[in-house]
Amino acid sequence: MTISGIEFLFLYTAHPIPCISVKARKRLRRELPAEIQITSDTVGISCAQKMLEQGVISQDRYKQITSVFEGDITIADGGEAGLHPALQDFMGHDIRATFLGHRQNETTDAPLHFSFVEPYHLFPYDNLSVGSIISRAIDSFVKPFPNIDVGRWAQILREAAVYRPIASGQLILQERMEEAEFLFVICFGLFSVIANNQEVAVLHSGNFFGENVFVSGDKKRTAHVKALTYGIVIGLNADVIHEFLNDNPDVKRRFYHLAEARELLSRTMIFGKLDVTEKTNLALSLNNIHLNAGDYLIRKGETEDCGYVLAHGALEIPGTEIVFTPPSIVGEFTAAGFTERRTADIKATEDFTSVYRITSNDLKRLMESNPDIEMQLREMARARGLKV
Repeated sequence: MTISGIEFLFLYTAHPIPCISVKARKRLRRELPAEIQITSDTVGISCAQKMLEQGVISQDRYKQITSVFEGDITIADGGEAGLHPALQDFMGHDIRATFLGHRQNETTDAPLHFSFVEPYHLFPYDNLSVGSIISRAIDSFVKPFPNIDVGRWAQILREAAVYRPIASGQLILQERMEEAEFLFVICFGLFSVIANNQEVAVLHSGNFFGENVFVSGDKKRTAHVKALTYGIVIGLNADVIHEFLNDNPDVKRRFYHLAEARELLSRTMIFGKLDVTEKTNLALSLNNIHLNAGDYLIRKGETEDCGYVLAHGALEIPGTEIVFTPPSIVGEFTAAGFTERRTADIKATEDFTSVYRITSNDLKRLMESNPDIEMQLREMARARGLKV
């Protein structure tokens, strides 16, 4: 159908339930068509392929689904839970797109993609694929915080977040040189964290950095962060995040625990090279224990099979000159199963000493999935005269 020189085409959307989308095409003087199309809910390529294999849709229907996003500009209505992550399957980085989102009031099991849930149209993305990637990364960032105030969080993203594309090789933070004004969430790309001239972590989508200002109160950066690839980060204003955490004590407690424990693990010889996801999961599983001067953490001969990572203060083996300072690990040989009983007493020498407790099951699981950790522990045990 053609009206005033504009050709209108009607076709199925990229949705398993047949819906109609419309495409408008107009020839310009250069005789190249300019197109804009409006489509409804979407399904990802993998889902469409599965439906084809199971006979749910025909080959013709499959072709219709996978050819919807061929225009210059697409306006996509994303459904109850905001933008469908599967839309990323269709959209390449060279395609310009605009997103029109809605959300019904019914409870849904689908994750809320805060970047696009109405009315929070937060960032001026001119590429829907990039928007989907960022939406997923923000979801990953908040996953450890089940009690988060979703409405307030979305407001922070809208009002106090900065969107920053980062070139490969660009230095984002400088150790001891830069004031900590932002907490950064990685949306895309790989980033290297370097402290004391050593790489301590490689971060990817959904990871965050710059959290030391919340934990230690030190506004000077404690590490370099450098982009290993092209990337995208979202910067969250530190003052606004402080206010948000103070208003959400459960989220604040969990955030502080995660930030401190993860940073502590990064400084240990054994856990420092863990993948960031493994390190985050381990940090969330650790229990924090506080001691005063003279309190015993470990008693010789006991069969308790956990290890401890020292976060603050100091520990000693009484009657010896052996003193442990952060980020020392103690009790690891019993936790690893190398000894059945504790081989020495260990007590705190300072008030406000704190340690993080790692269970034997968690340590053994890491030893199985990371042979280097088991090898390091065995070498350390042999150096102390244990037969393992």
